[in-house]
Amino acid sequence: AAVPTSLRTFVQFGVALLCFAMFLPQSRWSLTAKDWAGLWFLAIAATLVAHTLWVRVTTDLSPALASIIYYANVPFAVLLGVLVLHEPVTWRTAAGGALIIAGSVIGLLPKLRQRDDEPVATAEPG
Repeated sequence: AAVPTSLRTFVQFGVALLCFAMFLPQSRWSLTAKDWAGLWFLAIAATLVAHTLWVRVTTDLSPALASIIYYANVPFAVLLGVLVLHEPVTWRTAAGGALIIAGSVIGLLPKLRQRDDEPVATAEPG
């Protein structure tokens, strides 16, 4: 039985809220207006919207393709760090990115071979 995306997302956020609530007494909320704006952006755009979309996408995709997209996040995050924040690229960073991409391609090969083995449907003249 499939669980609706909205219910899965709601339960995940509910469990996270319970975990974070344990640390609420130790938190200090003396934030500036700029800090609050950043916090709300992270809460709504980067967490609520992005996570809901991720749950939706991974529900509709095959597990193999979803895992490839998941692991591809790391090289793209590093690339954005290099382009936007001018972070240095070390040989370890490049090797790690290459390993992630190679692993994703290797993981996708069986799916590509399976598609090549399937007969191509042709339209018959009517």
